[in-house]
Amino acid sequence: MAKAKGTLEAFIEAEVRDKNGKLIEKRKFRSRSFVANLLRLLRQMMIRYTTGGSGAGMYYGASSSEPIDHSGTAQPLFIVTYNSNTVHNLLLAGAIAGEDSFGIRVGSGTSTPTPTDYNLQTPIVNGTGVNQLSYGAVTIDALSISGNTVTLRIIRTFSNNSGSAITVSEIGLSVRIKTGLGDTWAYILIARDSASPPISVPNGSTLTLRYLLQTTV
Repeated sequence: MAKAKGTLEAFIEAEVRDKNGKLIEKRKFRSRSFVANLLRLLRQMMIRYTTGGSGAGMYYGASSSEPIDHSGTAQPLFIVTYNSNTVHNLLLAGAIAGEDSFGIRVGSGTSTPTPTDYNLQTPIVNGTGVNQLSYGAVTIDALSISGNTVTLRIIRTFSNNSGSAITVSEIGLSVRIKTGLGDTWAYILIARDSASPPISVPNGSTLTLRYLLQTTV
């Protein structure tokens, strides 16, 4: 695929393998659906608001209108400074195994992605029951630089132990943000893509998805 210089591009790689590791399907397609939340988060990180009181911490863009979490509720983006000895990722995508609220996520919805999407239409949740996939841990590779192209790979494998085939028709990337003191979190969708044609994941097989974020000088 041709590289568009000076822009941030994204691609999705998908691989389906059977229980013996044999490759059933492999495809790569352009991600076309970064949503408004991505720029909302970037905007908030460029704005600093401080709360009252000594050592009260910092808010980044503590707005009532951005970003929008999975439930459709606006959230602030919060980072604790010297009033806490706990450090939290501003934009956490590296979800552990079994965590289906952020990182790469999949669903069975078929609606066309729009800039205002804030969640998958029909998320496929973690598990081994009917219409469920077991979510593996998210891996975020170190940046790779080849010539003038810089690539960041975000990877997740899903296992189908549900007893029947599962169809994946939408793919998303969500991050977890901190919204206040203590364990207060929100989950923010930053990309949602349609898989066309949908990806069939037979029972006993695995689906590996990779978001490739690239920029070329």
